[in-house]
Amino acid sequence: MAATLPENGVGATVFGNGSQLDVFYRGSDSGIWETSYTVAAGWTAASEIPGTAGTAVSAPAVDVYRSGAEIDVFYTSTDGGIDEVDYTDASGWSGAAYELPGTAGTAASAPAVDVYRGGAEVDVFYTGADGGIMELYFNDSWTTPVELPGTAGTAASAPTADVYRSGAEVDVFYTGTNGGIEELDFNDSWTTPGEIPGTAATAASAPSAVVYDEGSAVDVFYRGTDGGIRQIVFDESWSPSPYEVPGTAGTAASAPAAVVYDGGSELDVFYMASSNALLQIAYSDAGGWSGPLVPQPVVTTPSPTTVTPPAPSSPSQPASHSRPRVRVKLTIAWVWNRLSTRVRGAHAFRFPAQARIALRCDGRGCPRQVLRAGRRQLPSLWRALERPTYRPGDTITITITQPEHLAERAQIRIRAGAEPSVHVLR
Repeated sequence: MAATLPENGVGATVFGNGSQLDVFYRGSDSGIWETSYTVAAGWTAASEIPGTAGTAVSAPAVDVYRSGAEIDVFYTSTDGGIDEVDYTDASGWSGAAYELPGTAGTAASAPAVDVYRGGAEVDVFYTGADGGIMELYFNDSWTTPVELPGTAGTAASAPTADVYRSGAEVDVFYTGTNGGIEELDFNDSWTTPGEIPGTAATAASAPSAVVYDEGSAVDVFYRGTDGGIRQIVFDESWSPSPYEVPGTAGTAASAPAAVVYDGGSELDVFYMASSNALLQIAYSDAGGWSGPLVPQPVVTTPSPTTVTPPAPSSPSQPASHSRPRVRVKLTIAWVWNRLSTRVRGAHAFRFPAQARIALRCDGRGCPRQVLRAGRRQLPSLWRALERPTYRPGDTITITITQPEHLAERAQIRIRAGAEPSVHVLR
């Protein structure tokens, strides 16, 4: 393969103090498009960044700068230079793109970006016309592009970059001329490029690198020769060979973009399909890999989960217990998407005056305390139930008691992208 323009592809970052996942891509009109995700609202409809239509010939690269207040988006423009647009909540998008000085006519690939030196410096990398990796950086002003030593003629793709070892090291990866993933890193000086073991002739795209597992591991993703997304991991040494993410074979038509979300517990990878649809796969230690799926706005009508005790035994059948069971109908309305579920309302019908209800939630999205209430406290209990953002795998156990009655118990299980399931317990 070789670095070629124009190209489609994806960039991703986390904004809003970690609450918002932003994904950018080159659209069919050669503009840069964006869609965003929050747990509360789900995915937004895609929209084009103002002023970018017809200007982009590469995938975008994205960073979050100025202590989390600014998103910077970089891409290769029609004149072969690296253009930048930026966003803040206070000012919105900056408008017309700004070309980085000295880059006009020099870029043969999409850019890559990282934020280095404790957030003070923005580094931009790209493949130059001679197949070497070029770098320039911003720290109050932009430097002139320079080629990283030893890279001339070695790059067949755009680069990717990460900041590793608690911010002390910059790693740059790219696909080499033999289809393997090359790496060099900077810690006061640049190392010589070297191929990651086991990757030769396996890569059909640029790679994407992300630091995961509380900063201890570097995960590198790329499109394999079968159109699947491959992964290889460094944790003091490289994993023995690349691993194809389940379900991705034949689905990828672009390089991937990887980002860590949800406080570091979730790894999200985005890429384009041959239909130009944006696809997402996601990983957590608890749930493993999920996807591919199409990120899109989720429109859900609150759907009720009803817990109704079974009817009492008929007179012709012997009763199994000497005491009757509590009889309460409980209805809970939910809204959900793939990553989270919320309660939108709850109601109890025929709740006896002397009955008590207890709710215990177990899982990542759960409050710590057991919630308890009598009939008069039910409105406060429902409001408390609505506050948390529940995660797939969480369980809510409901116990209703009444003097001289057998308790009624049910368990609700939160599911990914589906209505919670309910089971009456005995």
